[in-house]
Amino acid sequence: MVVKQLTKKFYGKEHPIVEALIVVTNHTKLGNTDKKTGWYLSEVAQPYYKLHASAYKITFASPKGGLAPVDPNSVSGADEVSTYFHTKVCDTEGRLDTVAVSALNLSKYHIIVFAGGHGTMWDFPKDQILQKAGETIYNNGGILASICHGVSALINMKTKDNKPLIAGKKLTGFSNKEEAELKLQSEMPFSLEDELIKNGAKFNKAECWKCNVVVDGNLITGQNGTSADLMGDEIIKAVNHHILK
Repeated sequence: MVVKQLTKKFYGKEHPIVEALIVVTNHTKLGNTDKKTGWYLSEVAQPYYKLHASAYKITFASPKGGLAPVDPNSVSGADEVSTYFHTKVCDTEGRLDTVAVSALNLSKYHIIVFAGGHGTMWDFPKDQILQKAGETIYNNGGILASICHGVSALINMKTKDNKPLIAGKKLTGFSNKEEAELKLQSEMPFSLEDELIKNGAKFNKAECWKCNVVVDGNLITGQNGTSADLMGDEIIKAVNHHILK
């Protein structure tokens, strides 16, 4: 995939138009508890501002579309960048205005980012339209990125040859040990780490809560929220290498 020769002015200079999707969950209930969940603030905010700084055009999407709530647990104690995003980009209730993935013209996007948050464990792996979006952009030569529990979107994706997309791929995601430290294993519908390995991924994990980003060609994954800033940098590098030719 090579970016179309369309340009826009950014700080007085002409730049190619690179279009990115950031996909978030619509799911808001944490398992069988009364606790709320949603998308994780830093895992959206950090990549967003990296892409925004490079003059990329960004669209927020979700499986159902509409207003998608942030996980309230990710707001308290958030870093300065994420707090600014929460104040300036979200509505007053901490929701993002999103487009349904089914309504998108996928042919124009060069990047798709599946943000994390525990809510993704319920809707991302089951949504065939969402998976098709990731497959289409990746198989067309675009950048497929995901972080933390958002990596669950990759589990059922296929290659052009109808093989598991992640089979033989180096990647990372939220680890079993991190889930155990949060004491949330029993509330999860499955183990993300185990499912990725079962589907052939070469799973790489760092110590709990440490920054860890794994790049395998056009596939970029981050282990946890701490990895979101670096993942944004790696997306920019991948675009420069694979797309802006």
